Order: sequence, then structure tokens, then C-alpha cells
Amino acid sequence: MNSEFSYKALILSSENDTLKKCESISQKNKITFLKASSTLDALELLMDINVDIILIDLKVGEEDALAFLDTICEDYENKLTPILLIAPQENTAVFAKKTLAYNVLSILSNTNWDIQVTKQLNFLKIQKLNLHFIQDSLIESEGRGTMDNLTGAYNRYGCEDMFHTLVSREKAYDEPFCALMLDIDHFKNINDTHGHSVGDEVLVSLTNLIMTSIRRDDSLIRLGGEEFIIFISNANINIALRRAENIRTQIQTQMHSHKRLKVTASFGVAQFQEQERMDELFKRIDGLLYQAKESGRNKVVS
Repeated sequence: MNSEFSYKALILSSENDTLKKCESISQKNKITFLKASSTLDALELLMDINVDIILIDLKVGEEDALAFLDTICEDYENKLTPILLIAPQENTAVFAKKTLAYNVLSILSNTNWDIQVTKQLNFLKIQKLNLHFIQDSLIESEGRGTMDNLTGAYNRYGCEDMFHTLVSREKAYDEPFCALMLDIDHFKNINDTHGHSVGDEVLVSLTNLIMTSIRRDDSLIRLGGEEFIIFISNANINIALRRAENIRTQIQTQMHSHKRLKVTASFGVAQFQEQERMDELFKRIDGLLYQAKESGRNKVVS
């Protein structure tokens, strides 16, 4: 199962000249640029969209730029995102000292900064593409043993691999992660009323919807029947709850079949606790999922 490759950059600038140059870079190099004219707009974008690199035009204001960098540095999902700064020539040395604590790759100052940006973006894009190819190759080579035949999500064997990988990263890099357990509401009624072929349609459609909603480093697992697990990597409980609510809403508003069948799902969400086994984590979120079902379904409970 090959996943689609893309490279996204966020440009924080209100300068027309800067934005035009980024638009040109985007068109020539197949890089998607997301535009934000203020630090507030940029932070709102980053709440729901993951980017591969951030460009900051320091004409937004030095204090605002530093405050934005402080926020990024504390954010679980974006603290490792590489950053490029576009600065006036006279401010380069001073700002270089002020940004030592941040993940700033370069401070670009000459009139041809767009050429330098293009070179760096293409280099980073190639690195990501190589990693993407390796990951897809590993998935394909192990696919028969770790993938669910119907949906293309991971199966229980793949689930164990993902869990151990996330635990290792948590120990090595202090990266938290969360697990979402979701169950399609009244799925037995769907099978009984409309037949198992429609039930299978619903499972495949649900998988496709979720796969387009989660990040590349997240994992979707079909445990069996209508029950799924989503591992949200490098995220605390607040981030995971926001992701779960977003997916729940998408299922409610977008899921249907040719029978005009409305589909909803209930969620249990928890953050991994140190030394916790996979079965212990799953027992916790299964209890939370049960609460969501008992309290009316189509809900997220943590």
C-alpha cells in the first residue's frame, strides 16, 4: 500500500514580494506553501496541519517572530520542524544569536534568498522522499503478515510492531504518544439490515477516511470486526483529543454508502503511561470506549 508523497511549507509573511517568490518556488518545485500573514494565523494552521518546514519573514516583527519561535519550541508536534528565517542584512548576526535555542537551519538575508530557499527545500524534500520510499518498501515487504486484507490498515501483528516502536521512541526521546480506540456505532444492525457487503463497504470507506486524516507517523490498526486503534505519535492527550474529535466529526458528516446509510463512531482516548503494557493501555481505552457507548454513542471520552 503506497501512500501519497507531499512536501508542505508554511510561510509566515505579509509582504507581497515574499509571497510571490514563494508562489514561484511552489509552482517550479512541487512544494505546497501554506500562507499566514500573522503569528496567530500561523499557529491556528499548525493546530490542524503538519508541515515539513517553516519560513518566517522577520518583517512580521522581531518580537512577534521570537514569541512564535518560543511557542513552536514548546509544541509537541512542531518543535523538531526545521525553520528558515528571512532577515534584513543588518539584523542577521544579532538574530543568529537570539535564535540559537531554536531549530533554525539558516538565516537568509540577500536579495536572492529565494534561490537559497529553493536549494534547501529541494535537499530536504529529497531526504523525505528517500525516507518515504524506504518506509513504503518495508510496509510492502512485510505487508502479508502485518496488514488487514480487507481494509489495508495494520492488523494485530502490525499493531504490536507499532506499539513497541512508539514505546522505544518515548524512552529514547521523551516523546509521548496516545491511543484512540474507535468502534462503529450499531455496526451489527448495518450488517443485519443491509448485508455484509455493505458492512465491508463501510469498513473500507472508514479506513480511507481515517488514513487521509492522520499524519504519516500515526498508525491505523483494525483489531477485528468494526473496532480500530489509532496510535497518535509524538502527542499528548490534548492533541489526541483534538484529533479524535476531528475524525469523529468527519465520520459523522462524510460517511455514507449507496444505501444512504449514516455512520457514526464512538472513541476512547488515553495517553501512554510509563512502563504500561499494550494490553493494559488497551484495557484503559476499551473502558473509555464503553463509557462513550453508554453515554449515547458518537462521542469521544478520555
